[in-house]
Amino acid sequence: MNTKHLNYYWIIPILLLLIFLFEYYMTLSYMEEMYKYTNAEVRTEAIIQQKNSFYIKFIQDLVFIVLQFIGCFICLNIGLLFFNYKVKIKNILKAITVSFLAIVIVQIVVIGIVKFSNLTFTVGSLQSIEDKLYVTNYINNLNIPTYLLMPLDIISLTHIVFVLLLAYAIKLLIKKNYLKSLIFTAKTYGVGVAIWFVFAMVMEMNFN
Repeated sequence: MNTKHLNYYWIIPILLLLIFLFEYYMTLSYMEEMYKYTNAEVRTEAIIQQKNSFYIKFIQDLVFIVLQFIGCFICLNIGLLFFNYKVKIKNILKAITVSFLAIVIVQIVVIGIVKFSNLTFTVGSLQSIEDKLYVTNYINNLNIPTYLLMPLDIISLTHIVFVLLLAYAIKLLIKKNYLKSLIFTAKTYGVGVAIWFVFAMVMEMNFN
């Protein structure tokens, strides 16, 4: 089993931390520059607001990462056992960790869009670009039933890239070609996502 590429999994958490720190630094630097000619009280209040907004965004992203990691781990374990693949748990954990490179890639794209589109480098701008990467932004004009549109609201470019990277990592674990690994990913992790779709749809209907 050739899993040597997965041995660099430890780089991913470092990259995630660096990308969030970079966003934090750029956000505060922009606020300092924007309010440098205002009085200290106004500038301090604006910076504190941005800090609080960033902390909230960071916590939300962190919770999502943890939940996605746990869900993915459970789904892959069940799938590997069901299809009789003998894979060490540590290799499964490595594969999932490597897949979170998707967040780094997409965040770099988001930062690039904000920077080169002359947008204000604030938490609001980052979130607005991230929101545009969701699938529903491109299918709202189509005649799609609401019960299908609601669960699709959680699928973004980050999620798609994550699945593609996860399929590559699984390819290294089960020693199949990429297409078969992608199908396996759909059968395992995809089932978990489908269950989440149903849960999200039921919750949405119950609270509306």
